Amino acid sequence: MIDIIVFAAGTYRSTVVELAQAAGHRVRGYVDDQAESPNMGLPVWRRAEVPDQARPWALALAVGEASARRGAARWAKNSRFSLATLVHPTADVSESAELGVGCLVHSGALIWSNAHVGDCTFVSPGAMISHNARIGEFCHIAMGSRVGSAVTVESDVRLGMAATVMTGVGTVGKGSAVGAGAVVTRDVDPGTTVVGVPARTIRQPR
Repeated sequence: MIDIIVFAAGTYRSTVVELAQAAGHRVRGYVDDQAESPNMGLPVWRRAEVPDQARPWALALAVGEASARRGAARWAKNSRFSLATLVHPTADVSESAELGVGCLVHSGALIWSNAHVGDCTFVSPGAMISHNARIGEFCHIAMGSRVGSAVTVESDVRLGMAATVMTGVGTVGKGSAVGAGAVVTRDVDPGTTVVGVPARTIRQPR
C-alpha cells in the first residue's frame, strides 16, 4: 500500500480515488488550485500549500486533457513527487506488457503480451490493447476502445469510446483524435481528427 495524492479535484477525481482504493492504496488528499473545500471528506491543497509531510507520497494525475496532464507531470517532477501507476484488480495486464510511470488502467481493461503503454496514459474501463501494440505517452484510450496488434499510437492521442484501430494499421499520429465508434483502417496523420466507419479525416492540423 502506498499513500496517494490526487492532482486535480474536478469531476474525474472520484474515479481516480476509487481506482487507487481498489488497487489497495490510501488516498490522503487532493492538489487543486481552484478548489476551496474538502472533497469526499479529503483535504484539498493548492500547489503552493502542499505540506512537506506529503513529499514521500505518490501523485495520481486526474487530468484528462493531454497538455494539462503534461503540465501536472512537470509540476510533480519539479516538486519531487513520484507519479503513481494504478492498475485496477479486474484489469488483465500481461506479465510481458510494459506500463510507464503515471499510467491509470481501469476496471476490465485488457493489455496483451508485449504491449507497451507510455507514461501518464489512461486506459479506461473495458479498453483493449492487443499484443505488440505501442501506445505513446499522455494518451487517452477511452472506454471500450480497441487497438489492434503491432499498431503504434503516438503520444497525445485521444481514442474515443468504442473506437477501433484495426490490426494492419501502422501508426496513429501524434496529437490526433479518433471519434467515438470510429473504425480506423489506415494510418492517421499527426494532429488530425478522424471519425466514422471506416474512419475519414474531418479536421487537419492547424
